[in-house]
Amino acid sequence: MKVKLSFLLICLFLVLTSIPSVGLAEKTNEDQKIVIDEKLTITKYKDGRISPVAVTKNLTIGQIDNILKYMGFSKEDIDKMSSEIKNDITSAGGKKISVEKTNEKEIYTDIDGNEFDVTDENRNTIMQKIENDKEKFKKRENKSVSVAAMGSASEGIWTGWSWLVFRGTVGLEYEYSYYTEYKWDGNPNLAFQDTVAQSWQSHTTTIGRAGTAYHEYKLGGIQSNSMEFLNTSVYGSEAKFDIYTNYNLSKQYGFVREDVRIPTSNATLSGVWAAGYAHPYSSGIIRAIFGFASITWDASWGMKKSWTNNFTIGSSS
Repeated sequence: MKVKLSFLLICLFLVLTSIPSVGLAEKTNEDQKIVIDEKLTITKYKDGRISPVAVTKNLTIGQIDNILKYMGFSKEDIDKMSSEIKNDITSAGGKKISVEKTNEKEIYTDIDGNEFDVTDENRNTIMQKIENDKEKFKKRENKSVSVAAMGSASEGIWTGWSWLVFRGTVGLEYEYSYYTEYKWDGNPNLAFQDTVAQSWQSHTTTIGRAGTAYHEYKLGGIQSNSMEFLNTSVYGSEAKFDIYTNYNLSKQYGFVREDVRIPTSNATLSGVWAAGYAHPYSSGIIRAIFGFASITWDASWGMKKSWTNNFTIGSSS
C-alpha cells in the first residue's frame, strides 16, 4: 500500500511541475520565454526588449496589454493609449524608456500675428482676446467664425503626450522610436487641418516615420487617414491632417512615430526631443520652425502647444 501511495505522489509531482506558470519568465541561456497564456509566448531579450509580434490583429486586447506590461508600460500608460498605437508599439517590439516632460508651452497667436503665452491664470483673458479677434475676422472677411480653444488638460478637450521605445542596438548605434500622441475628447467648433511635429538632437539621425489620424463615431466605426508629412529635415518632421467638427464624432485622436538612431558613444548623456501640436483658427496650415530638439511656430492665427522630452541615452529603463 505504501509503495502504491509513493508511486501516486511521484506521478502527481511530475504532472504539476510540467505545467508552465502563466506570466512567468522561463530562463534560457541568454533570453527568456514569457508565457502570456496558453496561446501566446513572447521573448524577452537579455537587454530587456520584448520581441516583435508579427500579427497584432489576431491578438485580444488583454494579450496586447500584457505584452505592453512586459515592455515596461504601467497600467496608467496602457489605459491612456489608443488601441492603434498599442498595435504599432507591440508589432515592432522593444522596451519603454522613461521620459521627463519639460518646457511645456501653450501659445495663442492672435489674428495680427502677436504671440501670448497661455497659463491657467490668464486663460480667461486669452479667451476674451479670442472673442475680440473673432470680431476682427468678421469685419475683415465679412463672415462670422466660431472658435473653440484647445483647452488645458484639466478641461478635457485636448491632450497630448509622448512615448519612447528602445528598439535595440544596431552596430554602434541605439535605435529608438519617438512617439507623439494626441486626443480630442470634444469637437472644436472650427476645424481645418492641424499639425503635429517632432524635432531631435544634432547627433540623431532619422530612418523612418509614420502618422495616422483617427475619427471615432458615436454610433460605431472608426475612420483612419494617413497623415501627410510636409517638412522633413535633419532637424525634425511635421505632418498635417484633417480635424472635423462633426457632432456625430465621439473623439478624434492619432499619433506620429519617428524612428531614429543615436551613436552609442553618447551613452549616459541626456537625450532630448521636442514635440508640438498646432490648431489653426482660419484656413491654412500652421507650420513648424525647427531647431535641434526645439519647435516654434509661424505667426498664423491659432493655438500652439509644445514640450520637451528628456531621457538618458542608453538607459535600460
